[in-house]
Amino acid sequence: MEKSQSFKQAIILNVNYTGANMALVTIFCEHTGLNKGIVKIAKKRQAELQKGNIIEYLHLKRQEDNLGTLKFNLLEQTFVKYFDNLTAIKNLNYITKQLIKFLKQDIPQITLFESTLKLLRNLDIDNSDSLIAMFDYNLLKEMGYTLDTKNYLKVDDDDLSPIAYISPRSCRVVSLNLAKGYESKLLKLPKVLGGQEEENQTQLIKQINKLLLRNALNS
Repeated sequence: MEKSQSFKQAIILNVNYTGANMALVTIFCEHTGLNKGIVKIAKKRQAELQKGNIIEYLHLKRQEDNLGTLKFNLLEQTFVKYFDNLTAIKNLNYITKQLIKFLKQDIPQITLFESTLKLLRNLDIDNSDSLIAMFDYNLLKEMGYTLDTKNYLKVDDDDLSPIAYISPRSCRVVSLNLAKGYESKLLKLPKVLGGQEEENQTQLIKQINKLLLRNALNS
């Protein structure tokens, strides 16, 4: 028997048509993470099944291990919004591929879902590059790979200087006092992540993401 349920919000990540009026659809939901289901849809509604579009859906399953079917209502047409913006479409494709690659099924991702929604609604702004960098950082954070800005390296317990650098080798955050004399060997911590550096923040976040990804691959 199909359980009674309410509509949930989701982002369409991929659509693979298996017939004229049927598709296997991959979605990202804040409550269930990555999810898949079959959608039976008339041709006149197929334009609604585009990656990046925001929907509300019901996932109907007769048994828990079944793929099930998705019934959905379109909320926002993200793909059409950016159709003539090549940079925005490129970023949209990147976001959906990253989510498919790294998200796990049936694991809630509320914070990441909310930040991804915000990102999808702002892909046409001038600083979209910085938003993509933060998206990668948040994605790594949800996977458990992030900077520890509380248990950081400092001179001693009396060292009250602010956090300001990152060790490229250990990926540990370093206080301003402890970093003195070693600044050239350390990476500046951008202000958006709790540090002191206000310039070149996007590039710094990208470098930090590479360090975190390296640690993830080596763990």
